Amino acid sequence: MAVTIEEVQEYLEGQQIEIPESMLIRLMARIAKYEQCFIDHGYDENDIYFIYCYLIAMLGLFGADGRIKSQGAPNSASRSFQFGTLGERWKSLNALLLQLDPEGCVSSLIPADPDQKDSCALFVSPGPGGCVFE
Repeated sequence: MAVTIEEVQEYLEGQQIEIPESMLIRLMARIAKYEQCFIDHGYDENDIYFIYCYLIAMLGLFGADGRIKSQGAPNSASRSFQFGTLGERWKSLNALLLQLDPEGCVSSLIPADPDQKDSCALFVSPGPGGCVFE
């Protein structure tokens, strides 16, 4: 089954993620390179569809400069959405992808956890003779 751009756009709209069509086409082409891996590992059509949608949504979150949090109309109608932080949404989408892609076919495309902070530690040992202070 080929996932269509229209299907992915419909999902993204529901998540309020906007990706230009030219970029979306290229993202889908990049994921399509892994379809043989999906087939080789027995992923069904539904799993492949969800992998496309969730992975593109994840990549779209990282490319977005901002998100609409509320909308209003001239007639005073309004609506707002709460989707959590980037890190929370990353964790949610990553968990879904891990379930759908247990073989890790697209793991190289998943962006790093935005909440993961790089850390480093330096340990200094006085050596076998201990410390000498004069």
